[in-house]
Amino acid sequence: MSTHTCPGGCGAKVATELYACNRCWWRLPTRLRARIRMSRSAADMGARSEAMREARAWYKANAA
Repeated sequence: MSTHTCPGGCGAKVATELYACNRCWWRLPTRLRARIRMSRSAADMGARSEAMREARAWYKANAA
């Protein structure tokens, strides 16, 4: 199974198909979680990249 480091800053390893660990995922505001979920099925990879970029910025500004 391929993994990446959680973008929420906790250091957890997360399966590639997930954006963040469960704890950090639920820290994100609902609007950001919705954008990431909706962009998963979108053909526009730019929309997905933008949603993830916005979420990373939110994590940075709202460190746990």
